[in-house]
Amino acid sequence: MTEPGVDGLPAVLIALRSWQRPDEVRVPLHPGDIGWFWRFGPEATAAAVRTWSDGTRLVAVGLYDDGVLRLATDPGIDRGSAHAIADGVWGRNGALLATRGTFSADEPGVEVVEVRAADGVRAALRARGWVDDEPWTPLVRDLAEPVPDPRVRIVEVGPDTVDDRVAVQRAAFDSSTFTADRWRAMAAGPAYADARCLVAYDDGVPVAAVTVWSAGP
Repeated sequence: MTEPGVDGLPAVLIALRSWQRPDEVRVPLHPGDIGWFWRFGPEATAAAVRTWSDGTRLVAVGLYDDGVLRLATDPGIDRGSAHAIADGVWGRNGALLATRGTFSADEPGVEVVEVRAADGVRAALRARGWVDDEPWTPLVRDLAEPVPDPRVRIVEVGPDTVDDRVAVQRAAFDSSTFTADRWRAMAAGPAYADARCLVAYDDGVPVAAVTVWSAGP
């Protein structure tokens, strides 16, 4: 288990893209999760990411975010690697340390591991005493079908409309720390090259916003 550093983050995004499966509704950690975290800057993003390798390739990527370790694994991961990942998550004190990649018995760590599409890792964590939390309810829509007219005006966010994007975000989430500067940091990251922010306007008023992240076909 290592920290990839800023220079290693593009390889992390490539691995995450390759692990997505159209027929798997339990979507693992997505390139867009890394991209959204990038609003805090590349150094903070690198410090929050952990990678596991079998010596030749990445087999797992984790993103630590406020007590939650969000984990994705190579779909072809073997049993030995699954147990090694569980050992890394578990640590000496039963938790992965939040920062700097070291373990300490007297420092806080992961409270929840979000590992949706890696059955082997989940089984290994259960064997170490972890218990299942509430399940996710995946929602899926085939975009090959026509999308009904939303009856609002949809605008792709750019420098001239970022303030509207920020205003909707902060109105929707009381604890949001989103700012125009953080949008610019996010938009400058490599994951955003395949992403778009959209704002919906109703009679000229910004009423909804979304960031759409792609992992390829």
